[in-house]
Amino acid sequence: MKFSQFLRYTAAAFLVTGSMLVTAAQGAQEPSVRKPPVEVSAFAFVLASDVVWLDNERFVVGRLDGTVSVFRLGSEGVVVEATGVVPSRNGVETVIRTSETTFVTSNDHGSLAFWCLRDGELVVAVYSYAPELALGRAHSGAVVEGRLVAGHANGYISTWNVTEAGLEFERQVSVRSFSPVDRPGDTWPGDDYVVNAVVSVGGDLVVTAAEDGDLVLVRVSTGDEVHRMRYNPSAHFGLNGLAADGDLFVATNCPADASEANLYSYRVVKDRIERLSSVRLFRDTSQPHDNGGDFAAAAAIASSGGKRIVFATTEKGTLWSGTLDDSGAMSLPFTLPLDEGPMGPGGPVAVSPDGRHVAVVTMNVRVLKVATAE
Repeated sequence: MKFSQFLRYTAAAFLVTGSMLVTAAQGAQEPSVRKPPVEVSAFAFVLASDVVWLDNERFVVGRLDGTVSVFRLGSEGVVVEATGVVPSRNGVETVIRTSETTFVTSNDHGSLAFWCLRDGELVVAVYSYAPELALGRAHSGAVVEGRLVAGHANGYISTWNVTEAGLEFERQVSVRSFSPVDRPGDTWPGDDYVVNAVVSVGGDLVVTAAEDGDLVLVRVSTGDEVHRMRYNPSAHFGLNGLAADGDLFVATNCPADASEANLYSYRVVKDRIERLSSVRLFRDTSQPHDNGGDFAAAAAIASSGGKRIVFATTEKGTLWSGTLDDSGAMSLPFTLPLDEGPMGPGGPVAVSPDGRHVAVVTMNVRVLKVATAE
């Protein structure tokens, strides 16, 4: 279950406001890959649901109040460059980069919002899809070879041609599982097939991850399903997020008990998904399973100095970081508390295109300097 969906099923809602906090470490040395990331700035704001970098200096945050903000990373920290509100006034579920100045967000159950950053202002247009398609609201997406691939609430992906004029609808593809995970009780009713993540894994292939527990490899140019597998044969809950570096990718999930992992690695080999490794990110082993912070929300991968650095966020407000090698083995020994209060779910995280910075957003926006390999 994605961060934004998780919030709908909590008993309390939190609103955090405040002024910008610049916490740049003065005189700090560039850390090695064995050290945790260094926080360079933080910004308090309303609950966030997604984050994506446009270029190496700008990133976009979508919020559950329907607003989007473009932040710019400068010498004095993070500043807000532009803001907007989705035309439907619904909460933003996903933000998808289409170029250095354009991006797409969810709008409502029947449309996407296409945004363009022009002279410090955001211009938005709405692109609708036919109601009879029953796609549902967009929850995720990626751009592959000039096509936008959006993952939707009802277990479908839609593909769109991205042009200078905007978006052109191409097709819908069902990625629904014929045998969804058997979740305990009636957990999160109505979210059985939500496509929570879509990532490019090379060529015209994408992998989707959904609440039904399946990873699906799809060829975007034809809409054909290439391969499907359950992320964990004994899984009881679905998938929350994906992050990829070429044909190697990781997936986050909500484990059913204290013995189950919450971060898995995979590789696409000859049009098939192969499971490689898994780890359990659990902040407080002295706490019961449901209170120890083991809901893994999102992940991101940075390639730096010939090594991959993986980041993951978990419930109770923790950012984990470590390494991911070519075999898929992971080690995430470093944690950064995000001190998000009593609810503190892990939020979305994204790495800049040059791999030098990572943005993590929950109640606040934080930008961290990514460790470099020695």
